[in-house]
Amino acid sequence: MTPFCCFHNSLHSSLPFTEIAPVPLARFASEFRTRSGSYWQQTLVRFWEDGSGGQMNSEPFEAILSWLFLRPYAEYLADHTKSTAPKGTPSLCPLCGGKPQVGALRPEGDGATRSLICSLCATEWEYRRIVCPACGEEDVHKLAIYTAKEFNHVRVEACDSCRSYLKTVDLTKDGHAVPVVDELATIPLDLWAAEHSYQKLRTNVLGL
Repeated sequence: MTPFCCFHNSLHSSLPFTEIAPVPLARFASEFRTRSGSYWQQTLVRFWEDGSGGQMNSEPFEAILSWLFLRPYAEYLADHTKSTAPKGTPSLCPLCGGKPQVGALRPEGDGATRSLICSLCATEWEYRRIVCPACGEEDVHKLAIYTAKEFNHVRVEACDSCRSYLKTVDLTKDGHAVPVVDELATIPLDLWAAEHSYQKLRTNVLGL
């Protein structure tokens, strides 16, 4: 059985559960029955080949399912691909071209280095501290940092030029933090950013 067949069969087997889910998910489950295997195969291919790392113009649930299915394969390929130091300061993953899901500040000497973590293959690469990964803004007065006492090791790094933001996990404050996990665990920060008209650089699996 091919990986795609596993994907298609697993989605069909989950339909009885999704149909008692919230209305949007139930509606999607109902529509799924009308979509052929070839449709889903093409959807996965488009997601994989999309230059923005899978943030294509598709149904939200399609993007989520594609991301969930393809990410283990992307991570496997990343783990088994010889990496080279990226040239310059790439805002997209130097390995697969995906957008960053979360940033990280890791201790180095008397300070910290900033890195970005790919939303698809989880590759981590160094990135300059004072620059917006969405538009390249370097004016410190337009690059705001917001924190909340409930999550003092996670911050919202926002750009007032393009109105985008990225959450960054500060491991100098909590060395046991796991950036990808803590990004998902700090939903209130995403809600706050949305209320203030900031748009996330790359939504997570929860659609936030």
